[in-house]
Order: sequence, then structure tokens, then C-alpha cells
Amino acid sequence: MHLVIPHRVVIHVHSISSIAWTVQRNGLAFLRERLDGLKWIWIRYTPSGGALAREIQASLSCSPDVFVLANHGLVIGANTCEEAELRLREVEERLVVSCRATREPDLPSLEQLALSSNFQLPDAGAIHSLATDALSTSIVSGGILYPCQALFLGRRTPVVTTRDFLFRSNKEWRTRNGFRPPALLVRGMGVLVAEDLTRSESEMLVGLSQVARRLRSDTSIAYLSDRNVDELLRDCVYGDSQLNLKRAARAGCDNSSKTA
Repeated sequence: MHLVIPHRVVIHVHSISSIAWTVQRNGLAFLRERLDGLKWIWIRYTPSGGALAREIQASLSCSPDVFVLANHGLVIGANTCEEAELRLREVEERLVVSCRATREPDLPSLEQLALSSNFQLPDAGAIHSLATDALSTSIVSGGILYPCQALFLGRRTPVVTTRDFLFRSNKEWRTRNGFRPPALLVRGMGVLVAEDLTRSESEMLVGLSQVARRLRSDTSIAYLSDRNVDELLRDCVYGDSQLNLKRAARAGCDNSSKTA
């Protein structure tokens, strides 16, 4: 993808605001107004790698400087680093979305649940909104919004009640998710995370919570299809994200720059 873009400097980001717009079915219509006056183009969702490079290459006839990738993020092209940074800043300012306020988690109850499990409270308090905000819970449980959600968090983040937590096994959650779930959303109460949660998984959960809080109740969401998710997990261009992250955690370093 970076090679086919003709600009000397290319910045690719998975920013909160851009993803909040690009996961909406009518996101393109909103963006036409917000990005008016810029040389930009919408790129339909296409798996990373050669397919995305070809899709972007086909769009170059209109000489865009900004590529908005559906269910993915932004690519900014410029001739200098300074110009690229200014362009990215302007796009981000135009796309800014306010987030909903959410109520506080029930920490005492979560701590009690954690005592009898291999889960614990997250270090990042923002993650709790995935379970304390009913709309966020509904959005996240509805499907996969963007590739990194599946690659780092699995096919689905389990939403459980207190009873579910006490009587369902880790094996069942693992089967549903594809690997050990990084987090369990205890509906209305808050979030518990795996004891071996990696830094990258934690950051992904924070990012997911921030995206969900920027989507409205009347938003029609374009989730990735089951086929899209299957392709991601089967043909992952980043390698085995979970294996790489676990190796990095054991080595005591953050491997996110190699896997995302």
C-alpha cells in the first residue's frame, strides 16, 4: 500500500475519529461535508496487503492526498513530513466526534468476581465503558468493526452476567472467541481482563471503547462480514498476532510495532 502511493511521505493511522466514521454505513455521506475542499477519496473495505494496494492504485487518477479506508483508518500523503503532519492534523480536526459520558463501574462487585477466576480488573479504567454503557455493549457484541479488533481481541468479546461468569467455563469462552478472551464484559457492571493481558490487547480495548462511545444509537453500522473476519484470521498479513504478543509479553517488551 505504501509503495503504490506516489507521495514522498506517507502516514497511515488507525485513529479513533476516522474509524468512528468509517464503520458507519452512511459514513461516506457525512465525510463529503466534513472533508469538503480537500483532495480525498473513499476506499471501500479491502483486506490489507496486495488487494488494498491495488484498490488504492486504481484511485490515483484523481490525485488524492487523503485516503479514507472503510472500517480501517486514514492514509495521508504529502511531499514533506511537516506537510503530512499538518494535513493529518487538519483531517483529524474535521473528523472529531464527541464521546458519550458513561457511568462508573461497580468495582467492589468486579473485585469479588475476580477472586474466583483468572481474570482481574483492568489498569485502564476507560475499558469499563464497554460494559457499563448499554449502547457500547450492544455495538461491540454486534460484530467486528475493524480488522485489529479481530486480530487482537478475537471473533467476539464475550458479554456475560454475574451468573454466566460464575457457571460458564473458560473453555466455552475460548471456543466462542477463537483463543482465550482478553476481556469479559460483565453487563452493566464493568470489565474483567485476562491476568496475562498484554499491553497491546489493553490498548486495543481502550481504542474499541473510545470508538463505541462515539457512535450514536441511530447509527447503522457496517460490520465486517464473517467472510472478512475468516480471511483476516486465516491470511493475517501481520503474522500470528496472538503468538507474537505472548512472546513479547514473556520477553518483557511491547511488540505492537511488529504486529500492527
